[in-house]
Amino acid sequence: MMKKLIGPGSLSHIALLRPKKQPKDFTLRQRTNLSERISNLRERLQRSRVGN
Repeated sequence: MMKKLIGPGSLSHIALLRPKKQPKDFTLRQRTNLSERISNLRERLQRSRVGN
């Protein structure tokens, strides 16, 4: 029943369900990707504010 709710290729859900099976560098990589996305979003917002 739980497998039907979760998509077959959703790594974030797999990481949430089985955090011990994921290697440490996987979670570290996910965090860096998230922080990079946040910083990129901030930069884009600042640029759009300056442009207007």
